[in-house]
Order: sequence, then structure tokens, then C-alpha cells
Amino acid sequence: MEKPEIPSEIPIGLEHLEWISSLAAFAATKSAYLSVDQRDLQVIGTSLSVFYQAATCHRKCYGGGHLLERLVGRMYNLSCAAYSLIILGFYDEALSMIRSIGEISNLLSLSIHDNDAIREWISSDKKTRLKEFSPVKVRKRIEDKGGILLADQDWYSTLSEDYIHPTPNTKPNMHNKKDIPVAGGVIQEQGAQVAIRNLAYISGPTALIVCAYFKFDDLLQELKKFY
Repeated sequence: MEKPEIPSEIPIGLEHLEWISSLAAFAATKSAYLSVDQRDLQVIGTSLSVFYQAATCHRKCYGGGHLLERLVGRMYNLSCAAYSLIILGFYDEALSMIRSIGEISNLLSLSIHDNDAIREWISSDKKTRLKEFSPVKVRKRIEDKGGILLADQDWYSTLSEDYIHPTPNTKPNMHNKKDIPVAGGVIQEQGAQVAIRNLAYISGPTALIVCAYFKFDDLLQELKKFY
């Protein structure tokens, strides 16, 4: 498939959307030939299966309010969206979603180490959640309990500063050897490697916790092969 040319006059309206679609189709084709870690892809694929089966009560419905299932469902959707954006060459945007997965992952970890805190989170109003359960507050609660911090401060801050928060030095989707910022989805091997690595980094350990919660012993053993 040939890369769509940049027209001399950038289209507007529906024609611009059609142009975006043609670029996306080209990017998806080219992504198949990128050199990314196959181990990371295996971790991501297995983790997504874990999230989907837990979120949809595929194996067993435990009843109740399905809070955990809803949180895992959010992680599944974010993970799928992040992976799709990686294929289309939108690496910064994928990393933004991956950071959000990390926030939910830490909540799951908190639920293991501090039952009182998670019950407080469930019953809290919006103001309390924003004040007492911000990402940094959740990390501190986990650290105070000596728990497992899946998305630590360094990882979270790196994603925030390098790829998400607008700063005077913001350069969109600059993942190439020429250090050229990119508007739109453009396939860059280094960008794909960074995003895939981070998606595997957060999804794999989180899926281990989900497996333990939902008693997915077979998938737990499958994931343990990579750790």
C-alpha cells in the first residue's frame, strides 16, 4: 500500500476526515513490519484476555456491585485503545492512556493492602476522592502499607512530563532519529517500542493481580512465564 501524498492544499471538512482515514490505513499496514519485543506483545495479549474475561464475567459471575469488574473493564478499554493508537502512530496519545491504566492499577494494589482505604474510596464523594485519592495520595497510601506500587512516582512522572503535560518544550510525537516533531499519525519504530514496552510494563503485573482476584489459575501460570 502506497503512502497517501500530502496534498498541495490541505483538505477541509469531510475530505480531511477521509484523508486521515487513508493515512491510518497506511500506518496500520506499516506497523506490522516494526521491530518490537515479541515478549512484550505476548504479555499485552495475555493481559488483555485476563481483563476481558474478568470484566465480562466470562468464566463466573460473582454478583455484587461489580465494582472490580467495572474497573477492569475500564483498563481493558484503555489498553485496547492504547494498542490501536500505537498501530496508527499516535504514541504520545497511547502513553497518556497507559498512564491512566497505571492509576487504576494502583487502586487495585491499594485494595489488597488497605481494605479500609478502598472502602473509604468507594463511599467517598467527588471532593473527597480528588483530595484524598489523587494518584500521588494513592501511591503514598500503598507505600505507607509497604505494598506493591505498580505505577511508581518515577514511571508516572516520566510519562507525564515527556509525553502528556503541555510544556514550553512540548514536541508532539517526536520519536525519531531526526528529532522532528510530528503532526498526525506517523509510524516511528522507536515510538512503537517505547509505547509497547510501557503498555506491557503496566498491564502484565496488573493482570497478575486480576488473575488472583478472579482465580484464573491457568492465566496466572501463563503470565508467570514472563516474570
